[in-house]
Amino acid sequence: MSTIIFHYLHPLADKPKSGSELRPVRMLEAFRQTGVEVIPIVGTSDQRKPAIANVLNDIDRGRTIDAIYSECVTTPTMLSDPGHRPTQPLLEPSFFRTLGKAGVRRGLFYRDVYWRFPIYRDNLPLWKRTPAIAAYHADLAWYRRYLDVVFLPSLMMAKAVPGAERFPATVALPPGSEWQPSTAAASNDDTAQDVATQNEAPSDQLRVLYVGAARPPLYDITHLLDAVRNTPQLRLRVCCPEADGDWVRSTAGYATGRVELHHIGADELPPHYAWAEIASVSFAPHDYRDFAMPLKLFEAIGAGLPIVASAPSSVAQLVEDESLGWTHTGVNTLAPLLQRLATNRDEIERVTTTVEEASERHTWEARAITALEALGLTIAPS
Repeated sequence: MSTIIFHYLHPLADKPKSGSELRPVRMLEAFRQTGVEVIPIVGTSDQRKPAIANVLNDIDRGRTIDAIYSECVTTPTMLSDPGHRPTQPLLEPSFFRTLGKAGVRRGLFYRDVYWRFPIYRDNLPLWKRTPAIAAYHADLAWYRRYLDVVFLPSLMMAKAVPGAERFPATVALPPGSEWQPSTAAASNDDTAQDVATQNEAPSDQLRVLYVGAARPPLYDITHLLDAVRNTPQLRLRVCCPEADGDWVRSTAGYATGRVELHHIGADELPPHYAWAEIASVSFAPHDYRDFAMPLKLFEAIGAGLPIVASAPSSVAQLVEDESLGWTHTGVNTLAPLLQRLATNRDEIERVTTTVEEASERHTWEARAITALEALGLTIAPS
């Protein structure tokens, strides 16, 4: 049996509230599902330090460890503890260097480059921003030196990462899905039925679902709401954080009465996916969104929903490459597209079949297998 280390800079969330909290939980579960032995090293630096020492002692005594898979967080490694003070700045670089000397293959998922965009500068004062950016660059320096593989949400993101061309290898590793079409369709308890049927759209209205943050500039769904305003055949259900609800209510699309708002947790989403006919991953243009691969995209795929995506983007490229739905370039093309789909349910049914067949390629276990293979391990799907 192969043995890997699963490394994460925070404690794992018992009840994840965001995609960034959910991903490491699901990846750890997925690695275990593949059948490899997993040694978790997670938590604050004070929690990781003794776990690291134990692993290195085991290696010194002859234990074979094949690889390490690490998930970084949105803050720099040395500032990842509560309080964001660099109490143990060399803990991870030293650990990964030592693992390399022991012949352990080293991979890390690099989550985000939000810090490279003006919105980061605008939201953080100079006295905080300056040391943080220096720490981000310090991370990239030891990644280039002590990693064998850098995993990215999409390969398009590499263009925004300084020095990415000097990474030994880069591999796309977007989120996965824990749902399957049959799972979403089987949400038939009383609560699920209430959610799925409340404000039920007339049969001639196309049921569109949007899940996620809904506030400009990064999550600007204005053109989707405008399409609802201009297309009476649409009914849109928006599942977003409560903090974004006021912005949605202020739009002309909401005023049509054909936009529903729901503020719910991740565990309450399946009946909403069961209600929908298609899912929207459409945003106003933003450089940051070009390479993003949101969790909600793969949850929708896992639920068997065709995707409507804005182009150009990594999401649109996936949708086009795998025939998972339709792409558009803005409100002037989105509204006619949705209007056509509202009157052509046969086309939606055909694409739904394609998405259901593709969903098995986009599970969390499939992502774990991709990571393991990139790190030199051969794993048969369960």
